[in-house]
Amino acid sequence: METKRRQLIDRRDRLLDVIEDLELKLNMERWTPLCDEWTAAAEKVRLRNYKKAIDNLEGLVVARIFELAKMNMPQTGKSRQWFHVPLLTIILCRLQTSDADF
Repeated sequence: METKRRQLIDRRDRLLDVIEDLELKLNMERWTPLCDEWTAAAEKVRLRNYKKAIDNLEGLVVARIFELAKMNMPQTGKSRQWFHVPLLTIILCRLQTSDADF
């Protein structure tokens, strides 16, 4: 077990040396949290996570609407047992329109 661990550490160190050599040959600089590239990438990640959450919410709302339609519940007034579908639809639409502001 210890031998395997040491082998993996040696391999990692060798790969890091190769990466550093390549960075020097290509005249590349590593990103830090203060550089513009890092900030731009972090913003893209944040926006992607937001969009994934919106997509997930949209899927839940659509699934629930289909479920209620199958059960013919919108006409019985029981649609409030789990959540109010029109209210969630409005929230979803507002979130999608505010996507550019987020």
